[in-house]
Amino acid sequence: MPVIGKEDALLEVLLNGVNQLGHKEWLPGLADRFDSLPSSLATRYLDALAKADDPRLKSVVEAALQSKSESVRQTALGHAKKAGIPVLDLLSTILDAPGSGGKGKAVTQLAALDEPAAKARFLALVEDYRQGRLDSAIRLEVWRGAKSQGIGLPQDDSLYDGGGDPRNGEQKIVEYQCIQCHQVGKHKPAKTPAGSIGPDLSKIASRRDRAYLTQSILRPNADIAEGYGTAIIQLATGGEITGVLNKKTATTWYLKLPDGKTKEIDSIDISSHTLISVMPDLSQAIQPTDLRDIVAYLSSLK
Repeated sequence: MPVIGKEDALLEVLLNGVNQLGHKEWLPGLADRFDSLPSSLATRYLDALAKADDPRLKSVVEAALQSKSESVRQTALGHAKKAGIPVLDLLSTILDAPGSGGKGKAVTQLAALDEPAAKARFLALVEDYRQGRLDSAIRLEVWRGAKSQGIGLPQDDSLYDGGGDPRNGEQKIVEYQCIQCHQVGKHKPAKTPAGSIGPDLSKIASRRDRAYLTQSILRPNADIAEGYGTAIIQLATGGEITGVLNKKTATTWYLKLPDGKTKEIDSIDISSHTLISVMPDLSQAIQPTDLRDIVAYLSSLK
């Protein structure tokens, strides 16, 4: 067993076997070098200890809660109750510590606890939400937790002002097919004879904040990037002009007409207008957590 314990590949096979069969006699003595294990093996070791009801679970969970790896900390948190460690105390420690990771998941777990003290703590977060005192990184989790309990809270774009997982956000821009129209870092869009369908987002965070990014996804017609939307203009003298909005100033609108020519229209000659973005409306299709992750990813591109 000591030889196997030194080989990560063999150790992974062994721990998988423990997780499936529950034979704790297969567990090597890893507790003393737990801190040096790769995070993938550390989480498997925690799972194996829990599966086998190993008495070392509590001490290893306590060590894992101090890990630099969020996946290890979250796995340990999931086994805290079985290890005999008060879950509410752990969640409160995470929520109260400045800058600690995993606060969103801590809120989700807090909302699911069925005990008076946990409910009181969660309701305090709900009140902070209502009063505008809540950390923006956990607004979405508090809103979702409140919704699951039948508590209505205001829903607006501020749900996405903080938090999120940029790595997952990069995966989601692929899943939601954003890269079909936009260049985003290494992800290149499909090309048309006229070029890319949507603007290059590779350095979008250098010129736009999270609020703008959220609005662009949820309400793409609210503010259309020049050259990437259609304008339908009703003239004060009667008639209608439709074209791609190339540029708009306080005094003049510049439209590219279907024949390729550019039309300049004085603002005072416009009685009303409708702007239609080439960006599809994703407000009903995108999951809130996915939206926040995408915004977090885009806001990291400078």
